[in-house]
Amino acid sequence: MDFKKFEHTVIKMAQEVKEAQGMHLPQLIESAALEFVDDNFRSQSWEGQAWQPSTGTILVKSGALRRGFESVVTPGQVKIINEIPYARAHNEGIDQEVDIPEHERGKYEKVGSGVFTKKGKERLVTKRTGSGRVKAHTKHMKLPKRQYAPTEGSPSPTLNKTVITIINSEMLKILKP
Repeated sequence: MDFKKFEHTVIKMAQEVKEAQGMHLPQLIESAALEFVDDNFRSQSWEGQAWQPSTGTILVKSGALRRGFESVVTPGQVKIINEIPYARAHNEGIDQEVDIPEHERGKYEKVGSGVFTKKGKERLVTKRTGSGRVKAHTKHMKLPKRQYAPTEGSPSPTLNKTVITIINSEMLKILKP
């Protein structure tokens, strides 16, 4: 290969690397990160360590937390976010006093004789009849850490390895003869 052809090849590869860094790689990494978080919910664990036990499926009462992940992809950057108010408390754990703002709480009354659950226990059928005002107050909140998403202070070696594999794979596609 003569020098001109070599120079042209190197310039072309450098341009392809620059383009990959722009949006292509971040989009691949975004998919891997969202899949990683979802896999943690599915396995009920973080980095192979099961979450602290609880009754039923952990952190999946309504599915809002699991579905609440969004991503922001910009050239060279991927940010995974969850705007659900309690997401951070569950991911990082909490053991502190928290402020509860003033709010409305529904009042319920028993209606009929009830229904039976799958295990045969009676559950009261209730009907919302009005509301009650709850004054602002503080409450001690204690939730165990059940990490499902990486943070700056607690990154994921598994996700980091996946990202490196994606980058290496894409770079090899560009650099192969």
